[in-house]
Amino acid sequence: MTPRTYNLPRNVRPSFLTAEIDGLKSKIASGPKARSGRLSAAVAIRENGGILDDFAVVDAIASRDGLTTLVRVTVRGKVVHEETITQ
Repeated sequence: MTPRTYNLPRNVRPSFLTAEIDGLKSKIASGPKARSGRLSAAVAIRENGGILDDFAVVDAIASRDGLTTLVRVTVRGKVVHEETITQ
């Protein structure tokens, strides 16, 4: 798999989301304005005729002082990865 490259804005604070979706002409790209902002992205999946809301969720939660960001990945309600990153 080839690593993707993104044209991120100069000031990425504290996190940035880029999504490519079939049928859309352009990527969805955005992030919180404040250094202490939060980003949350959820993916719903159709399964056996039903919908699994929040099948996968990625949260990037900046600390109040804006010095660190907690990144948490949850799949089917179970935290599968959690890491604190220094900004």
